[in-house]
Amino acid sequence: MTARLLSAPVAVVPAVACLALATAGCSVSVRATGDAGLSRSEVEARVDAVLEDRLGRAPEAIDCPEPLLPEVGAEVRCSVTVDEDAVGATVTATAVEGRDLELDVVVDERAAS
Repeated sequence: MTARLLSAPVAVVPAVACLALATAGCSVSVRATGDAGLSRSEVEARVDAVLEDRLGRAPEAIDCPEPLLPEVGAEVRCSVTVDEDAVGATVTATAVEGRDLELDVVVDERAAS
């Protein structure tokens, strides 16, 4: 798994800000279980794994309302809850080869309103 992390001065910041900094452009490779891409639950599991790896703990909740199609550029918006703050995340398929997908997970910089 590769990640492009932003550096920032050490400071006490809300969890949502930490989440956005810790997950700026995280990429992960995954194998779809079927030919139709990743189901909602598979997308949620991948987002959970990426965020847990970056934050050191799992988010409280993740909701991805639709599956991710196996096409380069396909994306799905998810809602992620950390420390009771909801923030959006975009999951994009950046490469597809057969059932193997390369995903990019980008978390919004601000909490969802």
